[in-house]
Amino acid sequence: MLIYMIGNGVLIVAYYIVYIIYFKKKSAELALALAVIPSCVFLLSGILLRHWLLVGFAAVFAIAHIYVTKKNNKKRS
Repeated sequence: MLIYMIGNGVLIVAYYIVYIIYFKKKSAELALALAVIPSCVFLLSGILLRHWLLVGFAAVFAIAHIYVTKKNNKKRS
């Protein structure tokens, strides 16, 4: 349970830091980080809590969220 709390805490703090930086200066790399970090939160939660359905949906979420983020950033360029 300690790994779960520390892992998710670090990822959430990282997400907020990246979001603040992204708000000041938008870039494709930061947008991609904002897609990857929540995916990692869901995957970590599912794996550590042994909720395999969550792991499956987190994988689908990760693929879709990263794909949409990459597509949206191609349009801006």
